[in-house]
Amino acid sequence: MRPALEFRRLAVTDLVDGFEAIPSIGAGILTTFFRKHALKNQERRRSATWLAVDTEAQRIAGYVTLCPGSAEAEPLKRLDPTLPGYPASVMVLAKMATHADYAGCDVGRRLMADVVMKRAEHLAAEHACIGVYVDAKSGAVGFYAKMDFVSLAPEREEGDPRRTTPMFRLLK
Repeated sequence: MRPALEFRRLAVTDLVDGFEAIPSIGAGILTTFFRKHALKNQERRRSATWLAVDTEAQRIAGYVTLCPGSAEAEPLKRLDPTLPGYPASVMVLAKMATHADYAGCDVGRRLMADVVMKRAEHLAAEHACIGVYVDAKSGAVGFYAKMDFVSLAPEREEGDPRRTTPMFRLLK
């Protein structure tokens, strides 16, 4: 099933209580963040949360939370050797989750294409931004790699205690 999705900002009137992220490591954190903190953070201008709304069922199929940020230039120089030595402006993909009922429906990929990359391009055109940064959970590294993100960290070894992998997608 590939639902028709509308992409828009989170609003006070949105019913967030029924949202349950796809079960995975960190799903509880993603669900709790969305239900309790996303709107407050948006109202305080700490981040912006965008929704993928199933237009037929009128329910939230997924969300992504974004904020501007900066990244040290040194790890990014292998992607763009022309970068100066000071931190670069980036868009930070802070949180992203798909509702459990929409697993396998391409919601994450569509959020990436229709929200994240369009917002990053807008930020680049209006205020300067060289790409999108994410601290990917171990189960999401493959997803981001398919979306042209590159790991900024060396490969993990068995038993590595790091819980996330810094990844970056350079804007063209």
